[in-house]
Amino acid sequence: MRTTRWSPDTCDCVIEYNIDETGNTTFKNTVKTCPAHSKHHGKTDHFSVVLEENQRKNKTLAEAAEIAGVNLNPDEVISSMSFGTEEEKIVYEQTLKEGMKVKAQKFVKEFNSSYQFDKDRKLIVNHPSMTAAQKTVLQNKTGNNVRID
Repeated sequence: MRTTRWSPDTCDCVIEYNIDETGNTTFKNTVKTCPAHSKHHGKTDHFSVVLEENQRKNKTLAEAAEIAGVNLNPDEVISSMSFGTEEEKIVYEQTLKEGMKVKAQKFVKEFNSSYQFDKDRKLIVNHPSMTAAQKTVLQNKTGNNVRID
């Protein structure tokens, strides 16, 4: 088991969590709590609440990229390939995921996208270069916990 310190890009919290050999994660410790998550400070749900918000943001941006015709899903790319060894696959996965991260950052910049959370932690995403039809498709895919502007 190893401990990881995480600073999400959706708030100023810093959380430590444990990862076991199978990839399962469990909350370990709150290092820093942002004002939006103060009621979760030191509680086991702190990690899951912050993680859900971060994943919701990531999924929304990935959906927006897909609607715009940009593939940001490394798992789809990797699953379509064959590798000589597991080690080759792991090295390629790490390289690809880093490349996808850069591609995602470029997508957000090129599409002039931004996001924030309101006081109720509803994700508000602004994609000014998307058409109204694209925004409607994105809103329908992301649900009520996200607002597309």
